[in-house]
Amino acid sequence: MKNILLRIISTKLFSNIFLIPLLKIHNYIYSIVSILVVIKHNGIHPKHDIIKYEKWFLDSIKPGDNVLDIGCNQGGLALLLSQKAGIVYGIEIEKKHYQVAISKPQNSKVKFILGDATTFDYSKLEPIDVIVMSNVLEHIPQRINFLREIFKSVKWKSELRLLIRVPNLERDWLTVYKKNIGIEYRLDKTHFIEHTISELEEELRAAKVEVKKSFVKFGEIFVDCLVLR
Repeated sequence: MKNILLRIISTKLFSNIFLIPLLKIHNYIYSIVSILVVIKHNGIHPKHDIIKYEKWFLDSIKPGDNVLDIGCNQGGLALLLSQKAGIVYGIEIEKKHYQVAISKPQNSKVKFILGDATTFDYSKLEPIDVIVMSNVLEHIPQRINFLREIFKSVKWKSELRLLIRVPNLERDWLTVYKKNIGIEYRLDKTHFIEHTISELEEELRAAKVEVKKSFVKFGEIFVDCLVLR
């Protein structure tokens, strides 16, 4: 029976009929699994413990740094960074996420802002040492201009660092294949891009940002950068 099935599916006709639908089903199953694992783990995605991206951000700032967390979501990373930072500003455009953030136990070192990160006047904040963007840049359509405008608006001292985490397009051959044949490949349909390492570095150079360190872990790109004056 197994051999008969293999002979059936190992045909050009079967491939022509079923490949595209199966690729779409693959996307749907991924989405369902992502929902189910959060439910199973009481509202927390297991990727937090597996990727440990929050620890990377915390380890990458210096004691006393003033941090701007752009797209802070529900505030978890901002509150964590406050354990080490001087001041942490967390800006979030989604009101529901902002309300969750301000409902959490607060401390005087964290200030959450409800606003649009692409138009906010950052000059009203205290001087910033580090800008953090965790899975945010891919949601911005005009990324180079966005970064340039923030660097102009933010007050900073001798240097300004930028810590970024984004999805890696080349996380799997199947992701690239889907993109090449016009099938939805993004982890989130609100992503304007999912970068390759070279694409991300090119955009950062265009925004006058120098990449100091970078690595890929579990399909995500992490970069530690210095903003050039």
